Amino acid sequence: MEEINRYEKYKDSGIEWIGEIPVHWDIKRVKFIISNELGIQIGPFGSSLRSEFIRNVGYKIYGQENVIKDDFTLGYKYLDEDKFNELIKYELFPGDIVITMMGTTGKCKIVPENIEKGIMDSHLIRIRVNNDKILEKFFAVLINDSYSIMNNIKYESKGSIMEGLNSSIIKSLYIPLPNINEQSSIINFIYRKTAEIDCIIANKQKLISLYEEEKQAVINRAVIRGLNVNCELKRISEEWIGEIPKHWEIKKVKLICKIQGRIGFKGYKTSDLVFDGNGAITLGATHITKFNKIDLSEPVYLSWDKYYESPEIMVKEGDIVFTQRGAYLGKVGLIDKDYGDVTINPSLILLKNIKIHAPYLAYYLTSNYIRKSVDVISNSTAIPMISQEQLANFYCLIPPIEEQVEISKFIEEKNIASDRLIEKVKNQIELLQEYRTTLISEVVTGKIKVPNTIEA
Repeated sequence: MEEINRYEKYKDSGIEWIGEIPVHWDIKRVKFIISNELGIQIGPFGSSLRSEFIRNVGYKIYGQENVIKDDFTLGYKYLDEDKFNELIKYELFPGDIVITMMGTTGKCKIVPENIEKGIMDSHLIRIRVNNDKILEKFFAVLINDSYSIMNNIKYESKGSIMEGLNSSIIKSLYIPLPNINEQSSIINFIYRKTAEIDCIIANKQKLISLYEEEKQAVINRAVIRGLNVNCELKRISEEWIGEIPKHWEIKKVKLICKIQGRIGFKGYKTSDLVFDGNGAITLGATHITKFNKIDLSEPVYLSWDKYYESPEIMVKEGDIVFTQRGAYLGKVGLIDKDYGDVTINPSLILLKNIKIHAPYLAYYLTSNYIRKSVDVISNSTAIPMISQEQLANFYCLIPPIEEQVEISKFIEEKNIASDRLIEKVKNQIELLQEYRTTLISEVVTGKIKVPNTIEA
């Protein structure tokens, strides 16, 4: 990292939440740097964009999603030519600055080149600045990345009559303002430095992916070939498995445990959900973390009546839950301790009365063999899912019990070591992200000086 210095002289900005600024910088309210009377414009009233006006083709309607996701190709709402001409003062052009007004307030983006012709909706504010006073890119960075300005926006938004941004709040904002040449130098510096930092972060994220892949590879090797690399092998008919240790057995899952689910009349409605103390915990896919763990930091409770209605799906220590549908299809959770009164929701299958070492079975169910089997079945159905019967007919490789315990312990130890490395890299990424944000904020408010900048 190159050395970054402070300016030689500072002055009090007169604005408490901005503090000192370089002596040659100005402080201006936004209303004095917009282009003209149409320099700031709130989107049309919602009644102007009622559902009867919406078309599948024509002139596009841009909204908060485009700004928050920084993607102006998103969206499917359009207006016909007559309605567009009626609302033409809300048209967006490349170079316009748009700011979100509701929910995620104060998110700011510059409209890119080559957008579809269209207008903004009622949740956006459009700003056109006077380029003799401020560059669009400098203004956008100030709004998005300056701690002081972001905090002021949040404070003012919460204090408004209707929570959210409005044009009055934006126009009244004070911003620090260097000359145009210095703004350009600052923006070029920010783009260069953030590109460097983002590259480092991307490389560290790839490293995390490699650690995660290695964790999965450890499971695959251990539950298919065991830990003894010199043992005699035999070939089995399952093409995704190939060879396994000769002394291992192979049985269908239904022969080593009892499989239960919440089906038919045993389902429940949202009205059956209750507050803590009025029912039992009901497990769902979101309570299962990576590699078999249960996380009840955000528990959901089901009424006692519905809990006692289905004793066969009461969850006990040593059981396994398997996600049978939805985005988490195939996710596995081992019930590694007594969590009290617990049941399952309809997205899970419960494996009980397990006749082999439960941790070994849980790891086996996360192996690539099971994942591929689940993918084949789920891809053949309109709604991705797997039934109890289909899970029951999967094959399970069964070493002697001593090996099951040994394999489970080996995988757990390897996972702990990998998780430590992953956590270390995640902490490094977090520090880099904090540094990135702080650097931008300090540079655009003049707290530190961009190298080689000539003071006016």
